[in-house]
Amino acid sequence: MIGFSLTKILFTVLLIVLVWRGSALFARHAADRRRSLAERAERQCQHRAEAPAAEPTPTVDLERCPGCGAFVDPGRGCPHCGSRAQP
Repeated sequence: MIGFSLTKILFTVLLIVLVWRGSALFARHAADRRRSLAERAERQCQHRAEAPAAEPTPTVDLERCPGCGAFVDPGRGCPHCGSRAQP
C-alpha cells in the first residue's frame, strides 16, 4: 500500500509544480501591487509639490461680549445678543 506507483509519482510532481507556480504568481502580484502603490504615492507627492502654498489664515483675538459673555470678533457684533464687543 505504501509502494510507489506511477499515479502517486505524477500526482506528487503535479502538486509540486502547482505550488511552485502559485507562489511565483503570488510574488508577482505582490510586486505589482507594491510598484503601483509606490507610483501612486510619487504622483501624490508631485501633485503636492506643484500646488502653490496656501497663505495662512490670519488670526483674530476674540473679545468677551459685555451682553452675554460669548467670545466674538471685536470688529463684528455679537450674533447672540446683538451688542458689540469692547475693543
